[in-house]
Amino acid sequence: MIAMTATLRPAASVTSLSLLAQDLRRHHEHHLIVVDKMVVHVPKVGKVLVTEGSGRIRVDLVADSEEALPSLMDNLERDLRALPHGQELLVEWKKSSAVPNSLR
Repeated sequence: MIAMTATLRPAASVTSLSLLAQDLRRHHEHHLIVVDKMVVHVPKVGKVLVTEGSGRIRVDLVADSEEALPSLMDNLERDLRALPHGQELLVEWKKSSAVPNSLR
């Protein structure tokens, strides 16, 4: 299993992040872990771990293989941008050193 982390930042207003988190809860099946952390089922991606932070949202996903990563990452970005939060997002990807327990 290969884990990737996306850091989402708003291109303009930080308030759009809270709207994005609300839209994720409204439009996708999810399970709240703690106040700022939830597992969300995103179509064509699977389960992702969403962690809300100060001025950013972190999204962790897991792929079975290196070959599957580009498609999963593209599908996740496409889904996030299609939500009605109304702001442009800056997305930065990096490989994670470990798979989050919530996604095992």
